[in-house]
Amino acid sequence: MELDLGWYDYGARNYDAAIGRFVQVDPLASAMQENYSPYHYVKNNPIRYMDPTGMIWEDQEQADELKERINKRKDQIAKKRGKLEARIAKREGKGKSTDRLEGKIATLDERTSQLDQSISDIEALGADQENTFRLAKGDNQGAGKHGVSKGDDGVINIYGSNTGLHIHEVRHVALSLDSENGMEFSSNNLLKPTTPTGRVDEIEGYKAQFGYTGSGPGAGSNDEVVQNIANMKDGKGDYVYPAIRQYYLNRQKGLRRSKKFYKKLEKGKQ
Repeated sequence: MELDLGWYDYGARNYDAAIGRFVQVDPLASAMQENYSPYHYVKNNPIRYMDPTGMIWEDQEQADELKERINKRKDQIAKKRGKLEARIAKREGKGKSTDRLEGKIATLDERTSQLDQSISDIEALGADQENTFRLAKGDNQGAGKHGVSKGDDGVINIYGSNTGLHIHEVRHVALSLDSENGMEFSSNNLLKPTTPTGRVDEIEGYKAQFGYTGSGPGAGSNDEVVQNIANMKDGKGDYVYPAIRQYYLNRQKGLRRSKKFYKKLEKGKQ
């Protein structure tokens, strides 16, 4: 209770249960849906929704700092791109090949595109009115150093030991929010993938991570990323993504069969 007025202190705002409204404007009002007052509480539907903190990101500074780091990385990439363009111009003037340098520029452009998408992901989470999000560090309920889980307080914890992993997991959340069923959680409150094997989720997650780090399994085409992910092992030597591993093996088997079939067909044996 706040000031003996019957208000509840949610941190970001004070809530007046008597009228079912906050008495201050949501600090993230600009990111909210236009159909709702900036003073509303959970879309006027407290039976279905909850708002533990009075705002969308539990700590908006977390989201702002993450976007700032992403924008700084974009600036770094832009400088690298400029240097490569200068080198290309020199080589062209000498009549030398620029293929290798142009390949590097293409990779930088792909990374910039991924970083732009990551900023959009962060904003999509901020605009969501059904959940509150928190960037967290440490172990994700024993599931590893990165992941997404719903806490007992209803806040969605996005775990990552570094910026790249946070970006990776933010992409997972954004994909879930945009999926047909929305965010779904397992019995132990871990975020479920949007597809049965989680293949699409992990491709997108690692490509987003690569956008920031410039290294790791997210480099290359989708097929190359799947291969990289399928071959990942943990410290015990077990495959990190067994379902994706099986998908990859089945696909490789199918490709070999197809190649063998067409080879026989060419020889007139089919």
